[in-house]
Amino acid sequence: MGAFEEFNTRRQDLEHAYMKLTGVDGKPQFDKVYSYLTEFIKPFVKKDNILKIWNSEKSVWCDYAERKPSLLDRVKKHDKESVNRKPCEKSKNKDKSETI
Repeated sequence: MGAFEEFNTRRQDLEHAYMKLTGVDGKPQFDKVYSYLTEFIKPFVKKDNILKIWNSEKSVWCDYAERKPSLLDRVKKHDKESVNRKPCEKSKNKDKSETI
């Protein structure tokens, strides 16, 4: 993927090209876009192999282990618990109104 040399050394050219974009509703200021992208590409520039996840709300990289569990993580955990449960054992989360 390269070292993003052009991004780091040709800021004025990028800004010039960005300013030529017209007719874009809600187009943010170039400085905001450039600083956001600068933060976003840091691990790629450094060739950082540490597993991270991008927090778009805070515009920062976070360690993968510190992230909130995703829906997929919760489904996998549920499936794993279901496999380990005995066939006649009821689920702890099952609504009592469903039992006969």
